[in-house]
Amino acid sequence: MDRITVYAEGNENIEKIIRDNEKSIAADVLADGFIFNETDGYVKSWKINTEKVTLGVKRN
Repeated sequence: MDRITVYAEGNENIEKIIRDNEKSIAADVLADGFIFNETDGYVKSWKINTEKVTLGVKRN
């Protein structure tokens, strides 16, 4: 089963939510880790509720 690294850039509120829930999110998406303030892999900008953020995922 593939594992990923999740990247998040461009929104401090989303970063805080991810950091506060890192273990739960990692288990749900099979992530080995999170990297903030940069992107790599498959990258897409999202609007989550009213928050804009750029997320990336890269297979490990």
